[in-house]
Amino acid sequence: MILPNLLAYLEGKYQPPDNDERLALLAARLRIDEAQGLHGAAARLYFEAFALEPKLAQAVPEGARHYAARAAALAACDQGKDADKLEDTERAGWRRQALDWLRQDLTWWDKRLDKGNVQTNAQVRQWLQHWQTDPDLAGVRAKDALTRLPEEERKRWESLWSNVDAMLRRVSEPE
Repeated sequence: MILPNLLAYLEGKYQPPDNDERLALLAARLRIDEAQGLHGAAARLYFEAFALEPKLAQAVPEGARHYAARAAALAACDQGKDADKLEDTERAGWRRQALDWLRQDLTWWDKRLDKGNVQTNAQVRQWLQHWQTDPDLAGVRAKDALTRLPEEERKRWESLWSNVDAMLRRVSEPE
């Protein structure tokens, strides 16, 4: 039953009745083919799921909010098969949402660092290094991509990446 509902949802013809089905649709969508490129639909699923059940976004080590931010960034940067369905204002909204989700994750990781655990520091380092190289975030990280954004938005993204760099310096590997 999930697959027909997923296809209908992706076409904008179906709204899940509850968060359990929304999460099942999200999982099915990811399993079927993440490379399918329906990033706007995926971002919307994450957004709706987090709104109805905020604790889902708190699964930071599992990457829930990070994957949501990736989908939002891709949708915002005109990537994917459903990119042509988004207006400029929607793209800007998805960029703001991606930035917000990444900032929330960065704050979460920063609070874990305060405990000074070597294993936690290694986990933080691994995640943030991934952020710096993840091609799905290139549209909101790469210098040439940032120059195309409005100045205030560009500054917010540059600030995020500067904070990521600073946190990585804090958890640098022992010599």
